[in-house]
Amino acid sequence: MKRFIFGLIIFLFGAVIFVFNYIDAVLNPCNFNGIGGLKGAFLGRGTLDITVISVVVLLVGLGICGFEAFRKRDCEKFSVKAFCDRIKHRRLLNYGKTEKNTWDE
Repeated sequence: MKRFIFGLIIFLFGAVIFVFNYIDAVLNPCNFNGIGGLKGAFLGRGTLDITVISVVVLLVGLGICGFEAFRKRDCEKFSVKAFCDRIKHRRLLNYGKTEKNTWDE
């Protein structure tokens, strides 16, 4: 949980910097050596490097959050032995309710 919160903080840090740079570039258009548009605005204000770094930080934070959200915490729960035990338990519960399994003999 601590790593997930750490990833969330890094994600928010990168997102806030990116949003502020984007708003600054849109509200202050610039033409930098014939380069216009958003890239020209970033180059004219000198914030292109900061914006790229903030996007990388944003993606790293998102990656940490995704990794922590979907990693398997209990490896024993997902082992082959545990899977076989669950199958045997289901067979014992269903024994007599359905036709006899020929592969058990």
